[in-house]
Amino acid sequence: GFVKSTPIKVLDSSIADVRSLTPVRILSFTEKEIKEALETIPGLLRVDIPAGSIAGAPEQGAITTYGMGLGNFVTSEMSEDLVYKMIKAIVEHWGEYCSVQKESADYDPIKVTIEWTAAFKTPVPLHAGIIRYFKEKGFDVPAKLIPPEYKK
Repeated sequence: GFVKSTPIKVLDSSIADVRSLTPVRILSFTEKEIKEALETIPGLLRVDIPAGSIAGAPEQGAITTYGMGLGNFVTSEMSEDLVYKMIKAIVEHWGEYCSVQKESADYDPIKVTIEWTAAFKTPVPLHAGIIRYFKEKGFDVPAKLIPPEYKK
């Protein structure tokens, strides 16, 4: 057996390679195990993968596992305007990003950023430039994600 991080709904090449030579069974965490993992390791999120939804392994049953929010981090010392322009470019060019990272196509980058960041037990606040852009787009941002330097 081995432990491997991989995109949520696809088998990456290393798992697909092993699977071409030997049967592979993907294990799920029990409720007790996932609860313990989430309480013990900062930055993990619960991920429930429905049965049959993994490309390349349609026979796979439902899996409860963990995921890690991936993203970019910037310092609060960066100007609000610069980070605003950065997040605006990412969101407005999301389709270009998804042309090479296809599993991201189902995600709304603003919605996912808010939901996943808020799901952390102790979330890192978003940058003031990101808050400004998200609010301009009509999204509510939980108070725990708003940094002290954000001015309405």
